[in-house]
Amino acid sequence: MRNMYFILIALFLLACSKPNEYPIVKNIGELRKIMHQGEFQARVSLDTLVKKELYGLGAQDSLSGEILVIDGEVFRSYLKNDTLITQTDQSVKATLFVYTSVTAWDTVDFSGISDIELQLEKSQDLSKAFPFILLGSPSVDYHVINFNPKNGDISKHKEGAFRGSIQNEPLTILGFYSKEAKGIYTHHDSNLHMHVINTDRSVMGHVDQINIEGRNMKLILPREVRN
Repeated sequence: MRNMYFILIALFLLACSKPNEYPIVKNIGELRKIMHQGEFQARVSLDTLVKKELYGLGAQDSLSGEILVIDGEVFRSYLKNDTLITQTDQSVKATLFVYTSVTAWDTVDFSGISDIELQLEKSQDLSKAFPFILLGSPSVDYHVINFNPKNGDISKHKEGAFRGSIQNEPLTILGFYSKEAKGIYTHHDSNLHMHVINTDRSVMGHVDQINIEGRNMKLILPREVRN
């Protein structure tokens, strides 16, 4: 009986120490409030959030650049004298930020599927928001926002953006999927928000278009969301 007591205690402690079944995706700021109410001021300094195992993306204070966080490492990308600058900065401030914490990831075979959402649907339940990582050498068109709040019209916020494309280069793409976040942290016509960074960390930006057809890609998902 005494041994059974200790076994029950051990099982209870193990259950209490298990990670959440699903990573909790949080956001600070909302796209619709930025676009329609002009609320593009800084809402958070990332040094108050950043820790190991944190993953996130968003827009800098006043829509002045892009942000990407990979396992607690913060990258910011912005324009300076028409030159794209990508650097690490743990204290960058964000007007929009979506993030979560992930302790363990699993790799999923793409199985020849060229549509990211179809692959995600094949791999896990899509009823909740979750992060994902793509590794490989897809063709990517991206932009880095460069809005001027003093002189700019928020409805034309993309006009001053830096735009580029990356071809035939190993890339890391962090994305968030949600059916419930349109106008919050995904655009009104998409369930995805993705940022890309290249291997030498010289280019980082918001993914506009991605072509993965015929490419050797890996999809990486939080272990807790796997079907």
